[in-house]
Amino acid sequence: MIYHSDRSLFIHIPRTSGMNLTMTVCKNQNRLEDEAPMIVAGSPVGPITRHARADSLRFFLNDFHRIEKLTIVRNPWRIAESTYRYFHEKVRQVKAGEAWVKNPWPFAREVDIPFPAFVQRHFAYLGKGFYEHWCCRYDGEELGVRAFKYEELDEPE
Repeated sequence: MIYHSDRSLFIHIPRTSGMNLTMTVCKNQNRLEDEAPMIVAGSPVGPITRHARADSLRFFLNDFHRIEKLTIVRNPWRIAESTYRYFHEKVRQVKAGEAWVKNPWPFAREVDIPFPAFVQRHFAYLGKGFYEHWCCRYDGEELGVRAFKYEELDEPE
């Protein structure tokens, strides 16, 4: 989530290049107009987290209904595949001593299950879809979040 007061809010759906966007914004923050504060959530801070849902944020941001809201959406199967590969890579890194994870057991359990079971376990709660889960109210009402397709974004130069 990137929130620029009185201007914009980026809803970060997991595995959609939100970290790349966040890092770009942070690198260029001094080039942005400095008259309004910006919050970049990378770790839990009260109710605001990197992957905060629009439905939750609307209660904490006074200007929620007045500002531009946007997100990046991606093919759901690509998100699931990316997440599955992430778990496998994390286990490989831990086993090779390249990474330290406080509790590697949750990752290790995930590499032993086939991809369809992984999808069922981790994505069953997304019955309405990724966009609806992160960008709409719980009852499905639109909250005015403009979506850009991941597959149509230009590569950075």
